[in-house]
Order: sequence, then C-alpha cells, then structure tokens
Amino acid sequence: MGFDQLDKNVLGIVALICSAIALLQIFVLICHQFLLSAKGFDRCSEPVIGLWSKSTYRRFNMKEFRFEVVFETPLVSIACLIDSSDPVGGRETFYIDGTTKSYRNTRVFEPDLALRKNQTAIQQIHTADDEQSSWVALLSSLHHRELESRAWDEQVRLRSPHMNGMIKGPEYELVVGIQVESRRWSFVPDIITRPYATTTLSHMIEMAALMGIYWRVFDQSQWSLRAEGNGFNIISEIVHNLGVMIKFTIVGKSVFRGDLVIPSNQIKELCFGSVPDIFEDRKDLTTDSMSQSLFLNFGSQDNVELTLESLGCTPELIEGYKKNHKHIFPISFEIIGMLGKVVRLRKSAFRMISNPTQDYWLKKVSRKPSWRITKLMTGLLKKLAELSELEGYIESHFEDHTYFAIMKKWEDIESLGYIEEYDLSIEVREKIHDAIDERTEFLLDETRQTDVFQVIVAHLEKVTKALNDDTFPLCFMHSVNKEEALIEYYFDTILCSITQDADEKEQRHIIWVSLIFRMLCWLLLHDWHKDDKCRVPSDLKGSRMPIFIG
Repeated sequence: MGFDQLDKNVLGIVALICSAIALLQIFVLICHQFLLSAKGFDRCSEPVIGLWSKSTYRRFNMKEFRFEVVFETPLVSIACLIDSSDPVGGRETFYIDGTTKSYRNTRVFEPDLALRKNQTAIQQIHTADDEQSSWVALLSSLHHRELESRAWDEQVRLRSPHMNGMIKGPEYELVVGIQVESRRWSFVPDIITRPYATTTLSHMIEMAALMGIYWRVFDQSQWSLRAEGNGFNIISEIVHNLGVMIKFTIVGKSVFRGDLVIPSNQIKELCFGSVPDIFEDRKDLTTDSMSQSLFLNFGSQDNVELTLESLGCTPELIEGYKKNHKHIFPISFEIIGMLGKVVRLRKSAFRMISNPTQDYWLKKVSRKPSWRITKLMTGLLKKLAELSELEGYIESHFEDHTYFAIMKKWEDIESLGYIEEYDLSIEVREKIHDAIDERTEFLLDETRQTDVFQVIVAHLEKVTKALNDDTFPLCFMHSVNKEEALIEYYFDTILCSITQDADEKEQRHIIWVSLIFRMLCWLLLHDWHKDDKCRVPSDLKGSRMPIFIG
C-alpha cells in the first residue's frame, strides 16, 4: 500500500509540474501575443534609426488592453541665429554645428579620427541603405557639412599673412535646428515601414540650398519633387493618409568647401526668387513722397515684370527685356549687383549663393571661367581715368571727386596682391566689402531714390535696345577681349545716351559709375553654381506645409 501511495504522490507531482509548465506556456504565449500587439518595435532599432533607437520603448495601453511602441524622431528646421525664436514654441532646440556636443544632442554617431581621414573613400563607395531611414543619413551629412565647411573657412582666414591671429571668426547666421518629437507606431500608416522625420516645405527648400542640392523638378500639381547635387539626391512621393514624403540619398562624393552656400539669413529669401534690396531698411522712405517701393524678385516671368515695373520701366522696355537680356551674362545679375544687399558674411570666405533668377550663371562652366570680373574692373578704371581727363577733373580738385575715390579704393585693393578672383584672401574680400558699403552709403544718403531708379531704367532701356538689334556690338560679345569690349560700349555709348538730355549730367554720371562699380564689386564677392536656377514659386516662402523624411 505504501508503494501505491508513493506512486500516486509521484504522479500528482508530475501532473502538477506538467500543469505548471502548461500554465507557464500559456502565460508566455499570452505575453508573446501582447508583445506582438506592439508592432513596429523592430522597425525602430539601431540599424534603422541609429542612436534615436535608444529612446524607443513599449508602453501598455490600458484602454485598448495592449502594448504600443513609442519612439522619437527629429523635427528638422532651419534656424536663424540672429532670431532666437524657436520654430516650435516650448521645445528645446539643438543646433547642428559639427561639435561633439552637437553630435551627442542630435543623436548622431560621431566619426572617429580614422573615419574622418577615410571619409572621402567611404563616401565614394557608399550606396543607398534600404534598411536605414534616410533622415539618419541626412543628419550625419549635415554634421559633416558643418565640420568640413567651418574648418575650410578657418583655413582660408588664417592663410592671410596680414590677418593671421588678428581676426575673429565670422558669425554664421543660419544653422539646422533639431527638436525631438515623440510618436506612437499605432498612428503610423501601414504603408510606412520605417520611422520618419518631419520638416516643413520652406525649411526643406532652404536645407537643400545649404547642402548644395539644386532642384531639377518642382511640380506642385503632382507634388513631384526631384533635386540633386553635391553627391546627394532628393525625390518625393505622396503617401496616402500622410502627405508628401521625401527620401534623401547619398549617391556620390560631397564637398563642403568653397562651393558651399553662404550661411546667411538672406538665403531664406534668395531660395524663393526674392532679393533683399538696399532700400528696404530706409525708414525715411515712408515719409518721402517722391520715393517708391521696390520689388526685387526674379523667380518667375510675372515677378520679373513686376520688378521692372517697380523700377519704373515702360511696357516697351519690359517686352525688350523678355526678348533678350543677355550679353556676356544676363543683365538680371546687373540689377541684383546694383541694388541687392551684400549676402556675404564679414570675415568669411564663402561666396556661393542661391540663384534667385530664371537665368543660368554660366561664368564658370568648365575649370576656367569664360570671362572675368577683374577684367571688367580693369576696363572700368581705365575708362574712369579717360573720362576724368576729358571732363577736366584732374585740374579741379580731383581728389575730392567720386571717380578718384573709386579709383583710389581699387588701387588699395590691388596693392594687397590678389591673383585669382576665385581665390581671394579674406583681407581682399573685406576691402571689396568696404567698397560696396561706401557706394551703398552714397546711393542711400547722397542721392535721391528717384534719381537712382531713373539712371537704372535709362541704362536698361539702352542695353535691351542694343541687345535686340542685330547690328549693335553687344550682339557680338564673343571675342577674346569681350570684357574690354563690353566696358568700352557701356562708357562710349550707354553712358553718353542716358545723360545727354539730363539737366544734372554730372550727377547722373556719378550715379551710373557708382552703380556699375558696386555691381562689379558685388559680383566679386558672390557667385552662383552653373546648375542652379530658381524653380521654386515665391509664394512658398515661409510655407509651413509638413514634409516627411522617410
């Protein structure tokens, strides 16, 4: 009997163990099913979203009696450092500046020294990662941009023997800001397979400009967007129940040096065809009954017409401009150089800006420029000397005349020994910047706005008329010395024709010369990429339409 009782006890224990195991299996199965209900967790892992995965976790939703996945992604924006307001109030903003702290705050892997040394080789063999969210590569590239560009700018600045150790670095105005957004995977559309970052339409356009990416297609009707440049590619698609999503891809080698867009706040205007002008900050113009508002926008044909109308151009002049407005370069860039604010930042070597016009800037299509601004400047100074002698200014206090001030200013610049206009030292750039400021001050303080506009309109009228007449020399500006030929024609024909009937002939001469000199100096400090052209509608400036980065 004892053995029977023992057998029963053993069987009971075995049954209890089996029941416990079965119960445990059921419990594990239930937990597994609960965990499976938290879908999307594996899509928020480190291979997909990098260091942002560290903030991913499961949370139990009591109302729905299931687990859900909570993750964080960046809200990417372009911040102006001279304006402290945040894109989204109440959230802390982390700025991308390439520093160790910035890498850590924005949750981007910091490249070690060996990786930095081999970064070029890595970029050359890098292909699109189908597993990783493209915004992870975007954040990394933005850090690389800041790191390399600031190092290059400092290298150029310290290369000047006159300024080495005596000049402080520039104050960059634009920077990419990152804010953290918390999301739940249950609210992500089923078609989405990876977490997405968020930005706005205007910030996306500005960010592309800062990265050296130029728009090839910008179709709002279909929201078909495509941009490329500097080893990057951006394409868009419409995601049902979400909106417009873009994908950022690294397709080649990227360089963030001399061809990088100036990080100036004015880039936010130029991207959309608008050009900040020298008169917009003049408070006294609002009380001057003779003054008029100026509209400088070259982003579309309609805006070009409005711009010319705001200057006071006649319908005949506008029609002539539409037919032909290019000699060795489009005269839209002449207007920008005459009246546009300086975009260049003090103490910085960056010179590239976004092209606000519908015209291509084909100055440097290959390795060598097809024409040179310095040759135009040499021709200008030569004609000024001839004009001064002809008018008799040499005998009558010439040192007090505007012509002398311009010639003396350029003589001081030449004494610094610049050789190549694409490789100007910081000291030369600063002197040219000073020259622009002096001419701007003259145009604002010593002349009437109406006189400036009248001279510009007369200049445009004569130039467009010449460009539309096949017998005029401007139609044959293809010789080796085209710069000298252009200046010769401007002084010998254009200048004489715009002032021959004027009562204040000398004053208009001075205004015209000041505008031409300012324009050439302005073009020396700024440049445009040959593939850049304004394709973005101006009404999208400041658009807060959400754009998702997949």
